Amino acid sequence: MYLPWNIIAGNLISLFAGIFVIFSLWVNDDKKAYKYQILNAFILIIASFFFNSYVGMVVMAMVTIRLCMVYKDRFSIRWAIFFVVLSTVIGFAVNNLGLVGLIPIIATVQITGCISFFKLVRNHGIIDEGVGV
Repeated sequence: MYLPWNIIAGNLISLFAGIFVIFSLWVNDDKKAYKYQILNAFILIIASFFFNSYVGMVVMAMVTIRLCMVYKDRFSIRWAIFFVVLSTVIGFAVNNLGLVGLIPIIATVQITGCISFFKLVRNHGIIDEGVGV
């Protein structure tokens, strides 16, 4: 079975990025976890290049910026709405993969909504810090 070199390279890079997700689960400090997640997202931009996935590159760039803002405690509901709209519009504009290209857009909208929801709930004291959210 023959696989093009770009598919092999993209998968190896994605595997390397996945290691940072594992690291983010091992640490107990939120800031360190976000650092690993930022590295993961940035490396996945490179993997998306090898997969010729323009929508993946754009969406992962937005994810990287969003995670940097969360890391620096500058992420708000307004920024969440901005990133959801921008990721969706640009994602649809550069989608070259048909229905498969919609998956990163849907995932970004979903995780941005979850981050915003839990931040809103935590800020209003509904969930205690010790719950693990």
